[in-house]
Amino acid sequence: MSLALEVSPAEQTASPARIQQLLYSSRRVATGLHWNDSSDWLRQDSAWTRSLWQDDRLVGLLACTPPHAGCTWLQVCALADDVDAAHAFPDLWLGLRPVLQQRGVREVHLLGGGQDWLRACLPASGFAIGEQVITLGRPLHTAPPCPSGPGDIRLATDDDLEPLLALDEAAFPPHWRMPARDIRRALRRAASFTVLELEGVVCACQITTRDQSEAHLSRLAVHPDHQGLGHGSRVLADVMGRSRRRGLTSLSVNTQKHNRRSLRLYRRFGFQHTGPDYKVWSQRLPEVVAVI
Repeated sequence: MSLALEVSPAEQTASPARIQQLLYSSRRVATGLHWNDSSDWLRQDSAWTRSLWQDDRLVGLLACTPPHAGCTWLQVCALADDVDAAHAFPDLWLGLRPVLQQRGVREVHLLGGGQDWLRACLPASGFAIGEQVITLGRPLHTAPPCPSGPGDIRLATDDDLEPLLALDEAAFPPHWRMPARDIRRALRRAASFTVLELEGVVCACQITTRDQSEAHLSRLAVHPDHQGLGHGSRVLADVMGRSRRRGLTSLSVNTQKHNRRSLRLYRRFGFQHTGPDYKVWSQRLPEVVAVI
C-alpha cells in the first residue's frame, strides 16, 4: 500500500466522521483514559494529532494530550486493518515527534500498549517500558469508619483550582500531574471530588469516577509536607463511605507497582490485587538546539 503522511493537524484534513469511522471500524485502536470521549477530545486538541492517508482514505491516526509540565501522553493510536503497522506507526510518530520537540516536550508516555501490533511497534520507535501500573479493588458491602483527625473533608469547588494545582505539583512527578483543564473537568464530571482542608490549606484530595454500580478511585493525593499524619486514610475511608451510601458495590484503584506507601495504605483497607495491570511505555526526547 502506498501511504502518504499528512503532516498537518488531522482536523484540518479529516472530518470528525472520517475519524470516527477509522476508530470504530478498525481492530487496531488503542485509546487512553480521558475525561472527554474521543470525538470531543480530538476536536478540541487537534494540534497534537497526525494522520496517515492512502489517497483520500484515512488509514492512521496518532494523537497525544496537550503537553503539561514538559510531558505528554499518547492518547489515540489507530491503524486500518489492512495497513502495514511496522511502517505506518513509525511514519506517524516521526511526523508528530518534531512538533512535540519544538513545543518543549521532553517526555512522551503511553499507558498500556497491550495490543500485539502496538507492542511490536513501540520499541522500534524508541519507546521502552518504565513503570508498571497495577489494579486493586475491594467490595463495598462494608466500609470502615472514617478516622477522626484535624481538618475537614468537604466537596471540592471551583475555588479550589489553584490549591489543587499546587497540591498536584507537589505530590506527583511531572508526567502524572493533572493540568487545570482536567481538574476543571473532574470538578464537573467526577462522581466524588473531595478535599481535606486543614487551617485553610488543601493538603489532600481524592477524585472518584463511577461506571454503573462500580466506583474507581482515579486520584488520591496528599501533600508531601502532610504525609504520614493519617490524611490519606481519612480521605480514603470517607470516599468509601460515600460510595457505599450511594449504592455502589465495589471500589477499584490503580497505583504504581513500586509505590510501597500507596500499596500499604490500600492493603490496610482491604484492597486486593485484581488486575488488569498496565505497562507505561516512555521515551525521552532530546532538546532541540536553536541554530543562531
